[in-house]
Amino acid sequence: DAMPRVPIMEFLKDEASLSEEAMAATFNCGIGLVMAVAQEGADKVMETLSAEGEAPIRLGTIQARHPSEPQCLIR
Repeated sequence: DAMPRVPIMEFLKDEASLSEEAMAATFNCGIGLVMAVAQEGADKVMETLSAEGEAPIRLGTIQARHPSEPQCLIR
């Protein structure tokens, strides 16, 4: 996983018997903020956030999709 899930999210998943797909579709699973940054600036953003005491994580990429593909792919 790209990001460790906070304990409350595991509790909700277990108590409600939710699948990973349902969790991803319903909750942000503890993600507080998402920044969409051009690939060429991503390293600088990560460095800056780290220098300010944050713990940034790369969650994925934004890519064009074919209309027949799912809107969101979670791996």
